[in-house]
Amino acid sequence: MRFDRGRVKPLVLVAVGAFAMLAVFHSFWLARLGQALVKGGPPQPADAVLPLAGDEERLSYSAQLLAAGYAPQYALTNAALGGRNPERAYIEWARKRAAVFGADMSRVVEVPGQASTTYQEARNIRGFAEQVGWRSILIVTSSYHTRRAGVIFDEVFRGSAVRIAVVAVPNSWYTADGWWHSWRGWRATFQEYAKFVAYWLGWQ
Repeated sequence: MRFDRGRVKPLVLVAVGAFAMLAVFHSFWLARLGQALVKGGPPQPADAVLPLAGDEERLSYSAQLLAAGYAPQYALTNAALGGRNPERAYIEWARKRAAVFGADMSRVVEVPGQASTTYQEARNIRGFAEQVGWRSILIVTSSYHTRRAGVIFDEVFRGSAVRIAVVAVPNSWYTADGWWHSWRGWRATFQEYAKFVAYWLGWQ
């Protein structure tokens, strides 16, 4: 069987063109995946600034907002951890890091209760906010977490008089337009989508 070069050449050109398109536009679609996770606005004055449990960049940026006068109080939540003496492990670490980042420790308050999910954390925050009479809270989290955090806080605070504003940490290690260049970015992005699916399926 003889190859018809006249017919093979167009197929090769189509294949090369398809791979070229993938090479050029893969970043476009990956960027859209990252951008879909990011939502939030600029910081605004509130009764308290509160970094959600997780990356210490949230603690650092919250300390900056406190020092800049966006809120009179800096609130910390407690994450449920395993291992020895888990009751105070995260909150004590968070307090130490907040101090290192320059937070005025006389203005730091702790939200009672532990949480292993953002939903549980939001429930704890609502209960405490209504107890102490806060009218507004500036929620600080990583950029890739802002969309899901906003959805969850909107649900948990529905019907509450407390106003919530979710703010992303600026100049973060995570960038929506380039997260796929590092393993850490891949892990954060796909874990966030997996948690979104779990939340939609009712896991709280």
